[in-house]
Amino acid sequence: MTETDASPLAEDFKLEHFKSLFELARHYNDKLTEAFTFFIQTITVIIGGCFYLVLEKKIDTAHTREFILLSDAIVTLLTIITLCRIFGNLTAWYNIRKQQFENYHGVRPPRPFRSSVMECFMAAGVVAAWGVFLYANPFAILSPI
Repeated sequence: MTETDASPLAEDFKLEHFKSLFELARHYNDKLTEAFTFFIQTITVIIGGCFYLVLEKKIDTAHTREFILLSDAIVTLLTIITLCRIFGNLTAWYNIRKQQFENYHGVRPPRPFRSSVMECFMAAGVVAAWGVFLYANPFAILSPI
């Protein structure tokens, strides 16, 4: 096999490798959206459940403090898990882009901040929702302690 015979095969391999890296980057973008969507859906259910329990008087006022601590702990855990998923996916995406830049000419290198603006806004939204929940927990606002 001569060098000219191997060249088209090598080019095909490089193209397939580039496509697989592109699909992997798309996968991590989808996972990022899933993490944020999961956070929004779960915190909405938690807030709705809090309002339901308080407004329907399903909890005893003697146990309100425990419900406040429990709901704060659940939302804090949810926030930590979501932030880990967001930054884990961002790191994986950045490494894929870095690999594309190192292996292929014409691919721009990833820019750490400009490439992660959306993820930073997602993380800021998650932290803001967490802070608002801790400050304005429905159990603390609507229940007499």
